[in-house]
Amino acid sequence: MREALAWLGGEGLIDRAPAGGYAGLRLDAAGLAGRYRLRLHCLEVGLSSLADLTHTPATPAPVDPARLFRSLVSAAADSALTTTYDRVQATVERFASSEAALLGDVPDAIGEIVEHLAKGDRPAARAGLTAFHNRRISIAPLLTEGEQSHAGTG
Repeated sequence: MREALAWLGGEGLIDRAPAGGYAGLRLDAAGLAGRYRLRLHCLEVGLSSLADLTHTPATPAPVDPARLFRSLVSAAADSALTTTYDRVQATVERFASSEAALLGDVPDAIGEIVEHLAKGDRPAARAGLTAFHNRRISIAPLLTEGEQSHAGTG
C-alpha cells in the first residue's frame, strides 16, 4: 500500500500531507492555470512535429479532446514530453465536466481544430488550441473554487 501511495505521489496524482500520510491533490487557480499552459506547450511541440498535416487521419465527430491531444503530443516521438503530458492531463481531466458546464465549447472548438488539421493549416490549428486553453485558464478560479467547495464532502 505504501509503495502504491508513493508511486501516486511521484506521479503527481496525490500529495504528501504535512503531518504524514497522503491527501488528494488540491489545485489552486494558479496551479490549474499553469497546468493548462503546460498542456498547451506539449500540444504545440507535438503540432510542430507533425510532418504533414494533410495526412492527419480523419476522425469521426464528436472527437474526444483527450484522445486528439494525446495523438498530437505523441507526434513528437518524445517520451519525456509524452510522460509530462500524461501527468498534466491526469490532473486537469477531473475538471472536464466543470469546463463543459461553464464553457460548453468542446464540440465546436475541437471540431474546428480537427478541420484545421485536416486542411493542413498549422497556424489556425495552433490558434484554436491556444484559444481553447486560454478560455480554461480564464476560468481556473471558478473551476478550483468548485473543487474546494466539494473538498471534504463524500
